[in-house]
Amino acid sequence: MAKTKKRHSRGGSTIPVAVVAGFIPYATTLFEAVSGGTPGNVMKVAPKLIGYDGFTRTWSWNWMQQAGTPAIFGGLIVHTLASRLGINRALARAKIPFFRV
Repeated sequence: MAKTKKRHSRGGSTIPVAVVAGFIPYATTLFEAVSGGTPGNVMKVAPKLIGYDGFTRTWSWNWMQQAGTPAIFGGLIVHTLASRLGINRALARAKIPFFRV
C-alpha cells in the first residue's frame, strides 16, 4: 500500500497584535511630534523607545527601560499566554488572516 503524503499548510505571516499594541501610545506620541513640524520634538520622543539620544549621540539602557522594554516584554507575555490558552488556534480555525494575539 502506497504511503499518502501528509499535507502541511504553510504558515503565513501573522502580526502579533499584543506586541504591536504595546507600542501604540508611543507611536501616537511620535506621530504628534512629527506632525508638529519641528525635528527637535522627534528627538525628544525617540530616545525613550530605542534608548539612543541623537543630540548627544549616546545610548542609555535607562531610557529604553522607560518605554521600549516594557512594551516588548509585556506584549510577548500576553502573546505567550494567548497561545497557551488556545486563542491563536481559534483565530486560525476561524480563518481570520494576519491576526494573532
